[in-house]
Amino acid sequence: MLEYIISLTIQDSESQTVSPVNTISICKRSGKCGRPQKIVNEGFLSEAFRPGRNISLSKVAEAIGINRKTLRLQMKNYGISPTPFSTISDKDLDSLVKDHKIKYPNAGIRYIRGFLSTKNLRVQRHRIISSLGRVDTVAKVARRDREIKRRDYYSPRPNAMWHLAVLQALLAFSVSPFGWRGRVADIILFAVGSVSGPFSILLLPAVATYYWIRRLPWTLTILSIMSLGISVQIFSLVHSVRHAALAPLGATPVTLLRIVAGRVFFDSMIGSGDSHLNILMLTLIAVGGFIVLAWGWRGAPFAVRLYVTFAVIALAASLRDPLLLGNRPRWEVLADVAGIRYWYLPSLMFLWLAIWATCGGRTRVARYTGGAVLLLTLIGVVREWSYAPWPVSRFQEDVAHFQTLKAGEHMTFSVYDPGSRKMELIKH
Repeated sequence: MLEYIISLTIQDSESQTVSPVNTISICKRSGKCGRPQKIVNEGFLSEAFRPGRNISLSKVAEAIGINRKTLRLQMKNYGISPTPFSTISDKDLDSLVKDHKIKYPNAGIRYIRGFLSTKNLRVQRHRIISSLGRVDTVAKVARRDREIKRRDYYSPRPNAMWHLAVLQALLAFSVSPFGWRGRVADIILFAVGSVSGPFSILLLPAVATYYWIRRLPWTLTILSIMSLGISVQIFSLVHSVRHAALAPLGATPVTLLRIVAGRVFFDSMIGSGDSHLNILMLTLIAVGGFIVLAWGWRGAPFAVRLYVTFAVIALAASLRDPLLLGNRPRWEVLADVAGIRYWYLPSLMFLWLAIWATCGGRTRVARYTGGAVLLLTLIGVVREWSYAPWPVSRFQEDVAHFQTLKAGEHMTFSVYDPGSRKMELIKH
């Protein structure tokens, strides 16, 4: 309403010409101290505070950019006073509210105030609420007891938490920071990471084991920060309600083989591979991958072994209850998708143990096997070096066609989505 009043125009009934009204005019400098005086247009103030308006002094002053006291002084000079509240009796007010509720049963406080303003009545909000309670008692009780159906929002792709979990593991098992800046940065990182996802719960046993063996004071500090954040996480998990209806898990030995051999081992080396290999090939890949893990475990230091433990626990927890939407069994969906967040931690585990098998293997076969795995990763680097080009878009043509539709008509837009989903809009 204020925007409409500010852009108020005066129309001459004879010439039908329209001329804008300046809201504020600034006087020329008088040579004295202080800012030049601001003078508010009298017609604007008369229109803003005419009977029936329900605008406060503060809102008008903020809209035109002056102080409320300055506005009050200008109004006093023009002899304009804010519209006083009406002295209508409760009986007459109830009669008006009742007549309006008969025509518009779902009308609320805002609609009632607008209805009263059309009759040049400015009534306090608390009086309108009391009148609604006296006139429409049954509807008031019904609205109070009615359950509000709210939309559920889900974020199934919080990928940043996985990178934050890796960074926490690297810092938890590394040397202590040398300066206060590094300590402050680590404290902030672990404080944020411990409350941003459940990975701290899975990482806590590994950090506690690291402190039990090494007895480093800084590790105890990290452990204390993580414990505080984990207590918040556990409280949130206990008191949260999961409403999403997920598809069945669909856990089978063959699907597990496709996930571990195809997505963790095979894709870590050659990039986005094909998990639909025959059972014999998947079995050979799984056996070779576990042999590399065993050789790397033997040559890896204690900190790397703790990370491997953390990665295995995270993978097991992910497979226990993956957050995937749709009707297909969730393990089948995981087995068909490459390069997703669930393979991030175990893929790093596999490649790091391959490095330790190459560098610290006790036999020549272990070192050569680890080196072969690292050489195969070059295939994945070359294959995944660049992203696929974006498909040809006809969005501008679709928008032009959408503008020609009539109100109520539907149109489906083609958007770039790996799941081949569409976007349907309704013209209003």
